[in-house]
Amino acid sequence: MIGLILSAAMVMTDFNGTGAAAPADIDNVEYSAALSAALADPSITSVISELRPGCTGFSFEPATFNLMHDEDFAYLDKRFPKQIVKPGVVAHVTVTGCVIPLQLNLSALRSAVTRKIVFTMQVPGHTQAGSVLQQDAYMAASFSGATLKARHCNKPVTVKDTNIVAGTVSGNLAWTEDWQLNNCGTDFTSEIIFTPSPSDGKVTVSAQLAPSANATLPAH
Repeated sequence: MIGLILSAAMVMTDFNGTGAAAPADIDNVEYSAALSAALADPSITSVISELRPGCTGFSFEPATFNLMHDEDFAYLDKRFPKQIVKPGVVAHVTVTGCVIPLQLNLSALRSAVTRKIVFTMQVPGHTQAGSVLQQDAYMAASFSGATLKARHCNKPVTVKDTNIVAGTVSGNLAWTEDWQLNNCGTDFTSEIIFTPSPSDGKVTVSAQLAPSANATLPAH
């Protein structure tokens, strides 16, 4: 699901999770209109159905927008070379109407060619990891649940939700998140620890199956 590209009238979608409050020069009306068009894309319904099976009568709360961190924009700029321009903006959208609450996170990027706003989907939930750390965390979490994968299944691991459970994202303090994932039909929770270096602030990521994750191997 990470990196899912949406397109609605040349308007597309992504996520960050952290970032400064959107400044006055960010036109929330423009971003809200572009996001509404992207959320109307049928692929969003498919995403919500996968993350919250049986949730059909859902609706969207007004989004909040934040500026993307420079390192996360640089990462996406390498991924889409010469295709996007600053600023990178992060949208957080609460989906209501599901039994279990859901937050979608999308990073709004402006096309260097059309000047329209482009979005790409990232992991859902309340993770505090930006685009770069999300990739590291996804790989670590997927590896932690690798033994739960049924034979002959080549589907990628799906992130269903994320939540911060310990610590705060402040200075060089470590924090812990629980990522809820699905590996070929098996739900499991990975406990992910984000540890900033006291010298340069770079964050290392480690993951293990959460003690409460009583996942069992599905029938083949």
